[in-house]
Amino acid sequence: MPPMPAAARSAYGGTHLTRTIAIVLAPLMVGVLAALFLAVPDQTREIYRIFARDYALQPPLPDGATWPVLADYVWTRLSLSPIDLSWIGIALAGVLNWRLARSLTLQFGDGAITERSVRGVTLRWLPRFCGAIIPFGAATGLLLAAGDVRRLPFDLAAQASGATEEEAAANLIVVAGLFFATGLALLVWAWWRTHNKHYTHNKHYKYSDNGAALFSATTVTLMIGATLALIVLFATAITGSAGVHAAWALRTPALFCLFIMLLAYFATGLSVLTLRSGIPIVPLMALGVLLIAVFDFNDNHGVPTAASPAAVAKPSTREAFQKWYEARADRAVYERAGKPYPVFLVTAAGGGIYATDFAATALARMQDRCAAFAQHVFAVSGVSGGGLGAAIFANLVGGTRQVTAAEIGNGDPCAARPPVVGRASLEARAGSVVSQDYLSPIVAAGLFPDFFQRFLPIAIPLLDRARAFEATLDIGWARSDTGCTGAGCQPFARPFLGTWRPDGTAPALVLNATNVDTGYRTVLAPFAIARDVPGEYSALEDFHETLAGTGAGQAGVDVSLGVAVSLSARFPWVMPAASVRSADGARTVRLLDGGIFENSGVDTLTDMLIDLRGLETPPAERPAELRNAPWVVFHPLIISGFQLSSPETANGLRGEALSPVSAMLAARVQRAGMASYRLFLERGYNCGKDDQSAKCRENGLRFLVLNHVDYRLPLGWQVSDFTRRVVASHVGNAARCDPIPRIRSMFTGGPNPELRSQRQHYTQRENDCTACSVMQALRAQALKGSDLCRGT
Repeated sequence: MPPMPAAARSAYGGTHLTRTIAIVLAPLMVGVLAALFLAVPDQTREIYRIFARDYALQPPLPDGATWPVLADYVWTRLSLSPIDLSWIGIALAGVLNWRLARSLTLQFGDGAITERSVRGVTLRWLPRFCGAIIPFGAATGLLLAAGDVRRLPFDLAAQASGATEEEAAANLIVVAGLFFATGLALLVWAWWRTHNKHYTHNKHYKYSDNGAALFSATTVTLMIGATLALIVLFATAITGSAGVHAAWALRTPALFCLFIMLLAYFATGLSVLTLRSGIPIVPLMALGVLLIAVFDFNDNHGVPTAASPAAVAKPSTREAFQKWYEARADRAVYERAGKPYPVFLVTAAGGGIYATDFAATALARMQDRCAAFAQHVFAVSGVSGGGLGAAIFANLVGGTRQVTAAEIGNGDPCAARPPVVGRASLEARAGSVVSQDYLSPIVAAGLFPDFFQRFLPIAIPLLDRARAFEATLDIGWARSDTGCTGAGCQPFARPFLGTWRPDGTAPALVLNATNVDTGYRTVLAPFAIARDVPGEYSALEDFHETLAGTGAGQAGVDVSLGVAVSLSARFPWVMPAASVRSADGARTVRLLDGGIFENSGVDTLTDMLIDLRGLETPPAERPAELRNAPWVVFHPLIISGFQLSSPETANGLRGEALSPVSAMLAARVQRAGMASYRLFLERGYNCGKDDQSAKCRENGLRFLVLNHVDYRLPLGWQVSDFTRRVVASHVGNAARCDPIPRIRSMFTGGPNPELRSQRQHYTQRENDCTACSVMQALRAQALKGSDLCRGT
């Protein structure tokens, strides 16, 4: 064994122990990083719930099975499930990381690996730790996921998993045991590898294999070739659906382990060069990557645009609303009754895939129960995942026809057509779209093509990971049970400005993003929302106006619906900031997730209400210029509403380093509360939770709120069936509404954890009555008093 070169000793310095740790620093850091990612993030635990439940619910061997049935059963059991692929990937990553760390200690341990000193023990056991920590991290994450399940109220756990909470947690603990046993087996095998009887005749022989073959010319060439192949495969801008399907086949944990193995291999190779030359190659590379990023040499996150037949000068909110109102097929019903036309303005807050699920399911369920609902929704102000949920609803309902005045007659608009249930329901079809795996393609593109881009001083747009998300929206829709077939069923590929028609059933999508440079709220909408503060002091800008640059009056420039959703959903680190270059090339802006400015979407809804101010006043009481304008009543509906921060909802980030992040996340939640209060003031009244006055029944703000106190919903892009049922339990069911007693603690809940089940049921009751009041608002004849939600 060659001793550590003098140059390496000089480079690392320190005591014998610190030099020992420095020798295996690359695989040690990779192992710890992998363990943290496999244990801590909520999205990781969500993936475990998906895989562990699928694994635990494998069908038993049928009694009296015929040979074909038995053969199919055996094949099903032998085929690799996602949890099998994850286990294989984690085990291989652990073995490779141990082997790489061991090769470093053998080459640069100065022969001390055979000593019975602290340094000798460290040299022998540190590589074993580098390997075992990876499966141990996965086991820890599974145990934490089991703890999340146990924190649910008993009846909700049973509803969500088909089992009691203890049985659901037990499934996760069983799989955790598998990963823990894998880590333990790796430790034992690594120990046995250097202590079996074949090596005991020469104590140095068992330490003589220094791993040189790991970095032979052939091996290095194969690893580089495999890496380049993966970069090309997962660059969906190059391979299209092939890259998305490949990511779906492997799934996120296996993709992550594949990345960890390549990262460990190349980082260890660079460590070998560092230890032999004394030149700190890895720190120098990290510095180079930092400088490239700081000076913005490799920004490959440009937004793909296309020419739009629409003019740049979009109609104002009032002009668009006038055309929309004139095309309502049932407005004669309300005119005959002498009632204002009910109009819903909806917000769909951010929160990743759970917000997508909540918004899409809530809107779809209302539409299934009342076919006239969608044609009364003028616009949905969506943020991040909520914007995707709104887009799913709009795409599904866009092909339906409006309920006409003839169908309603003098009756109930919600009784004009029978409710839709089962697989044909809009809720079931929305669930099929939401259930797609939107995470794996982003992970694959981020860990391979886009990670490679970080080392290049030039931008290659084909390597942008945002393209993978946008491609997944198209492909995921195509493989979902949406009831739409054929080449024309690609709604996310259509131009954004063409997704809304004033004479259609689908609402207008108003998507919110945040300007990185100015902090402005950047809005993508089919109409121009006026700024409530004039000139440069406004915190609102129009995306298409920015995109057009100085080319106003010329042919417009647009983006696809998929790109528009992507712009609103660029949560930092998971998705990159988008670079939007104006058509004249004079300006480039960066856009991130709309939730950074305001996560509820309420601010934009308030701006629309300001644009439409005066239309709720009866015509006889209006000024002359508004005498012929529509007479309507606006009903703001806030979906995925905020929960004000409290000790129970704290994100748990502490310490000097993480406190600023914690403050920003908490302020983001409080900002949504402030926006809702601003909306209360704009409406000109303040309806309390118990206020049953006619004005508050007809015009009060309506909330559908998720319970974040008792369940940590994953902020990511893949959702388990378990969490989907938890979310569905919060979606209002008008038939269950019991308005008495009303509660006052919907947002923060009580301080006593023993009240969690009560909080759960109270939140559901509030949402049930919200759904009921939506149905009531559509009825031409107003009901009175306690009849608000009776007989729906």
